Amino acid sequence: MLFNGFRIEDYKRICTAIVNSKYKTYTVRKYLEEKPQRDFIILRHDVDYNINEAIKIAETELPFGINSTFFIRLNN
Repeated sequence: MLFNGFRIEDYKRICTAIVNSKYKTYTVRKYLEEKPQRDFIILRHDVDYNINEAIKIAETELPFGINSTFFIRLNN
């Protein structure tokens, strides 16, 4: 499966690197609530056209324990 120029396997490698790093992941909301000072990653995805691709990204993140924010555009 190809998402905007990279494959889901590429994203799995990114997720693996994130969970094996010193960085903690935050959704936008959690970041605003906790206001961490350092060593963090905010994951957000802009969904303009295909909600099914966004669902596959979320399903890819799930086994890694990664939460992210999805901004869904309602009009295009």
